[in-house]
Amino acid sequence: MSTPSTREQILEYLRLHPLARVNDLAQALQVTPSNIRHHLSLLQEAGLVVAAPPARPTRRGRPPQRYRLTPKAQSSHLEPLTRALLTLLRHQEALENRLDDLGALLLGEAPLPYPGNLRQRLQQILETLNALGYEAHWEAHQQGPLITFRRCPFATLRDDFPELCQLDQRLLERALDRPVEVVQSASEMREKGPAVCRYRVRLSRQ
Repeated sequence: MSTPSTREQILEYLRLHPLARVNDLAQALQVTPSNIRHHLSLLQEAGLVVAAPPARPTRRGRPPQRYRLTPKAQSSHLEPLTRALLTLLRHQEALENRLDDLGALLLGEAPLPYPGNLRQRLQQILETLNALGYEAHWEAHQQGPLITFRRCPFATLRDDFPELCQLDQRLLERALDRPVEVVQSASEMREKGPAVCRYRVRLSRQ
């Protein structure tokens, strides 16, 4: 049996201790506080952990931030299964080759590419992705539409399975019938600011 990841251990600790500080988690998991903060950030991106409302300040200053599980984390235990299935596909050297199939399954029964003009396709694909938790929007630009994902449903898996970032790009290309380039990845921005992904849709099919 594989050893639970740090994020899985954090989630399990928060199930047993509904409100926990960074130092509590660091001591329990025997890792550094900075390591805990990194993983908490990813879990917050995924909507599994949230910072609890601060306690009343004391004379010694602001109390330490505490964290708790969201209802989404309390009702779902699918990450270990998802991780196991992705690992199995990778061992079979099939994960990258099956990204298009995985993307099509995520999109459901909608025809690919989506029907209508490019604007209509953008609206349809973003509605679908937002139902999956992407918090996506797009903006018109002279170089081509710019799509932003403010939340990644795969945030807790992305470090171990970077192929999932390719899945998003290829999913957009198939739905829009246009080349899509990565402008900014969440992993690049994690140390600089909000961990968001941005994609540029080319106006030409070439």
